[in-house]
Amino acid sequence: MYRVEWIDDEGNLKIKRGFKKSELAHLWIEKMHLKIDSFPMVFYEGEGENDD
Repeated sequence: MYRVEWIDDEGNLKIKRGFKKSELAHLWIEKMHLKIDSFPMVFYEGEGENDD
């Protein structure tokens, strides 16, 4: 599974988890229109509980 981390307008770290592929995480970043200065990054968290 993958997660996205970014910094919101107030300077708080935000996290969105549960992406099965990094491509899906990157598409989510584009869909949410996260600004480049919010530093969105994708991280690998390992295999999910329900992954075969």
